[in-house]
Amino acid sequence: MPMAQRENEGCITHLFSHHSLLPFNTVTNIQLEFENELTFPAVTVCNFNRFESGRLDSATEEYLSALLYGSPIQFTFDTFGVIYDPDGQSSPSVDLDPVNVTLTAGWQIEKDVNFLLCEFKGEECVEVDFEHVFTTYGNCYTFNAVVDPDNPRRQNLPGAGNGLKLIFNILSDSYTEKPAKGGSDDVGMKVLIHDQKEPPKMDTQGIAVGPGSHAFIGISKVEYKNEIPPWGECQDKELQYYDDYTLTGCLLECGTNHVYEQCGCRLFYLPGGNDYCEPEAIANCALDTINAVTAGNYTCDCPTPCDISHFQTSVSYAGWPNKNTARYWLTYLDLWDYWDEQSATYYMSQNWVVLDVYYSELNYQVIEQQREMTEGDLLSNIGGQLGLFIGASVITLFEFLEYLIKRFTSCCRKKYMKDKVLPVDIKPQHDTSIKQRHDTSIKPRHAMHIDGY
Repeated sequence: MPMAQRENEGCITHLFSHHSLLPFNTVTNIQLEFENELTFPAVTVCNFNRFESGRLDSATEEYLSALLYGSPIQFTFDTFGVIYDPDGQSSPSVDLDPVNVTLTAGWQIEKDVNFLLCEFKGEECVEVDFEHVFTTYGNCYTFNAVVDPDNPRRQNLPGAGNGLKLIFNILSDSYTEKPAKGGSDDVGMKVLIHDQKEPPKMDTQGIAVGPGSHAFIGISKVEYKNEIPPWGECQDKELQYYDDYTLTGCLLECGTNHVYEQCGCRLFYLPGGNDYCEPEAIANCALDTINAVTAGNYTCDCPTPCDISHFQTSVSYAGWPNKNTARYWLTYLDLWDYWDEQSATYYMSQNWVVLDVYYSELNYQVIEQQREMTEGDLLSNIGGQLGLFIGASVITLFEFLEYLIKRFTSCCRKKYMKDKVLPVDIKPQHDTSIKQRHDTSIKPRHAMHIDGY
């Protein structure tokens, strides 16, 4: 249903509900739709490590010190824009802001370095098939972020191996996260399967996969269709920074508004047009505000959307790798000069993550909230009840009207008929022909006797 139509209908029913004692009950209709193929969802992957130690120079490390170490370091600039570190050694001037620093020092996918394998239905996919997105984990990457209307990615066979397969190297030795400073204490990756219209919210959603494991992520699609008030609670609000209303998008906008109110800036991974929060403001204000929003201490007016596409997941894990896996990858990556089988097997178990994302079955569920009684149903019930209890119908109504008309006009009709009737002479007249026939046909008995004699 179009948004304008929902709004107009919602206004009408809202006004109507204040003057009606009728309950606005609903029923739930559940259908299972079977298809020959299904459009593949978006898959967002993140590393739990926001910044890699090997990508941090002295200037960047100083700039991020409030986030990395909990204590900011003061910068001094000369007239040429050169930053001096505490040891008196200068480092090249760079454009230090959260976006550029995250792009240059954050986790990145590089073919044959940390991005080792990507296959969709057995065909190779590359870096350009992933779209960059900022989240709470810094740099993240989304596969199939936009559905190509002319050639969408579809899965036409259920089960593992018929969807997306990924192998990443998380580079655990490059982790800079410190739990005591608000960083993550996990190692591995976060994976989120979501609709293309919905932005990823990785801090509260997604599946965690540790190194040394092969995660089989079976997905099933569920579509929710909710009713507007007063029958339901759904509402498609107009968002400021997103084209389509989703609950996740609304929560992200709510978070950025509260951070701006409390801190006067916005986090770089939240939508908006305000200035970015510097690392010190992030560590001392913005993160606490986001945690308060997540805990429900700040309110967010984010009603349930009227249409939701949700992907339920079932995850199973297998140990990885086995003893023969290292030999294959050492040959494939040409690393025999740097590794042997034993050391390669250990390294893979500590750093490599294998993902299989696929539809378990080629069907999807539609859960639709429907009005127990619509306007048409109400009119039909009224007509049915009238027909049942008083026998009213169109013909009966006309007959009843005809009876009333005749009843009230009967006196006039009697007077009219009385004036129209003429007097009739009912005096009897003698019929001589009958008498003559009687005289000739009947003879006296004595006469007959004489004739016989």
